[in-house]
Amino acid sequence: MTQISVSRYRTACFIRLQLEIGAVRAAACAAPPLDGIGDLEANLEQQSEALAKDDHARLFELDEEFHRQLFVLAGLEDAWATARSTQFDVNRARHIRRLYRILQGPALLTEHAAIVEAIRARDPSRAEAALRAHIGNLDQQIDLLFKDSRLFGFIDTAQAPLGPLPSGHTLRGGTTA
Repeated sequence: MTQISVSRYRTACFIRLQLEIGAVRAAACAAPPLDGIGDLEANLEQQSEALAKDDHARLFELDEEFHRQLFVLAGLEDAWATARSTQFDVNRARHIRRLYRILQGPALLTEHAAIVEAIRARDPSRAEAALRAHIGNLDQQIDLLFKDSRLFGFIDTAQAPLGPLPSGHTLRGGTTA
């Protein structure tokens, strides 16, 4: 099994964040058609239903569609395709977290709703802030990969951030005696 590269993960998160900031700011500045906002709101409803049914595979699909719709609202759908082409390691990490039920659930819905509300209010600064709160600090995202020992076999721990690892683990991903 090929481990998730922290370097590629970091690069992918950076690319996604920068492109998506541009998209939400553009969407908030544009005059999106009401059906565009309606599509986002319908997606939020479906996310809520998937969460209530504990259908995390569907929630993942809806999350992807939500973020794609942000680019569509901004008129930048091709930029979404560019961002997606870099997300292999990020999506593997998300899939593994889903398998091990390391989930964000209700927080995801609240964060998405804040993004939609900022776009509806035509407030690009608030849309960017809501997106940053949703995606999170890049260093925090990297640290999360190393905080849950269930992920250790999947992560290239040779690229681990400095600082203590969970008890019983070495920097190379093996467990200590």
